Amino acid sequence: MFDRWRWFEDRHAIEDSPLHPADVLVAVGCANAADGVNPSSHSWAIAQEVRWLFDRRFGPDVLFQGAGWRKNGDATSEAVAMARAAHMPAGHYLLEEKSHNTRQNAEAFAIEAKQHGWKKAILVAQKTHARRVLLTYQKVCPDIEFMIVGVRSNYGGCAKWFLNHFWTFFLWEKVMLAYFRLRHWI
Repeated sequence: MFDRWRWFEDRHAIEDSPLHPADVLVAVGCANAADGVNPSSHSWAIAQEVRWLFDRRFGPDVLFQGAGWRKNGDATSEAVAMARAAHMPAGHYLLEEKSHNTRQNAEAFAIEAKQHGWKKAILVAQKTHARRVLLTYQKVCPDIEFMIVGVRSNYGGCAKWFLNHFWTFFLWEKVMLAYFRLRHWI
């Protein structure tokens, strides 16, 4: 199953953008682990990539996004879980803990971008989700230059669901792209 997942990512994920320094790095959350406190393997990988980019001066600050669904009584938002996993220095990150989906992430980003005067951003998202993230943010914030980095993760923890339901996830992402297009969100 792992090989099929990599095949899916290679063929259906958007290619990473050429990168240059931006005003902000944006970590788009992808769930918490089953314990409701730690990031999922996807969000952990996103946090590590954001920290790597930050350390190489691709952005002076990071916006961590994601409320988490809290359906299992999660004690921590995706944003907080990722910020902890990234070990960011104080004063170099912001938390956006209200958004529950890609559209809400982009809308919340638009508010922050206006407040901080951001004109360029590097979006960091789970690899198969990156296309929808980029298209949504571009639609909501047409005056901002976006670059995208799609992150592969180790498929453990809650990510085992994705492996066990591979075709469901494949179809979900395709259906959501169509839904976003119908809603004119991308």
